[in-house]
Amino acid sequence: FYESEEEILNKKVLTKPVLETISQIGNPEDRMRLYLMYALDTDLSPDTTEACEAALRAAGCDMAPTLWVRDVKRFQKTMMQGPIAASHGDQGLFSHATKMMKLGGDLWKQGVKKLVPTSGD
Repeated sequence: FYESEEEILNKKVLTKPVLETISQIGNPEDRMRLYLMYALDTDLSPDTTEACEAALRAAGCDMAPTLWVRDVKRFQKTMMQGPIAASHGDQGLFSHATKMMKLGGDLWKQGVKKLVPTSGD
């Protein structure tokens, strides 16, 4: 999991697909953590999302975090819709909220990066 997590955090091409990893190895918590990192960092297709969630269910994972990810993604898409923001005449508020969402995601990644052991550990 370490290698895949590092690749996600450093925006590298994954050497092994996340679905393959979460389907084959690790405890439920490791599998869910990897999926959450990937889902928050990537724009997953509905088919990929469903396949990953099915693999997580089969591994006995608590699926509550996936609902949170869906809510976050839905909120991000709503905030990114320019015509809605412009139609309200308060583009500054939506622009600020979008920046805050990006900052929150960046801070989350930094926090996760600190939890992942380095190669020297």
